[in-house]
Amino acid sequence: MASMVPYAFVPQRGYANSPLELEHPAPGLIRKFDTQGRVLTFRGNTVICPLPQNGRFFNELTTISAAATERYGSYFVPTPPSSYHMTICGIMDPVVSEKFSWLSQGRRGLSFDEMEQEIKLLLSRRRFRYPNPIRMTAGLANNTTDYGAIPLFALNGSNAKKLLNFRKDIEKTVRIFSQSINVYRFHITFGYFFRSMPLAAFEDYKRDYALWCSRMNKIGNIATLAPPVFCHFDNMLSYYPITPLKQR
Repeated sequence: MASMVPYAFVPQRGYANSPLELEHPAPGLIRKFDTQGRVLTFRGNTVICPLPQNGRFFNELTTISAAATERYGSYFVPTPPSSYHMTICGIMDPVVSEKFSWLSQGRRGLSFDEMEQEIKLLLSRRRFRYPNPIRMTAGLANNTTDYGAIPLFALNGSNAKKLLNFRKDIEKTVRIFSQSINVYRFHITFGYFFRSMPLAAFEDYKRDYALWCSRMNKIGNIATLAPPVFCHFDNMLSYYPITPLKQR
């Protein structure tokens, strides 16, 4: 792994990013930050599309992250702008590694590194269908529970279907159990909450968050993402590209 060039960033599975839920995580879930905002080890791998570090979408996202940090820094850790990305399909992490169907077939003795290499091999053997380029628009703050991320939507129904099928193909390829694919919401994370807020502060934050999402949506921001890549991560602040996903 030492030779890999890291993306600074992760998917938000296994632990809620709601600022009212962080003090009492569900049994068995692993913290990604301690109560002082220090990053903790949270090792895994995922397929992501990095956000290029230029353009209007990137600039607006860094402005939002800076505002959230300035106003709510006692509760909030910003994602490094160099790590901004959209998760296509989370694969391994300390919470959900048991979802692999092939681990129940007499192969539970595999180490993390051995599993990661097998996933790399499975993904690199085939080509996938996905929009080229992958372009997303910012959504509003409707019915979200992830207050550290901007929701993203495909530009049209055809591309939305292609992205959904792409996720399904990845899961089939690496032979993992379904993760409620049909209800997955694409997003770009701009920060994480590491401790709970008083209710009044949370209400203020929700109002700010709704305004940030609305501003991103109204200006017609389009995020043109880099091609999908299978990455390794040791925590929420750094991603290491392993192999690109080839297109059919």
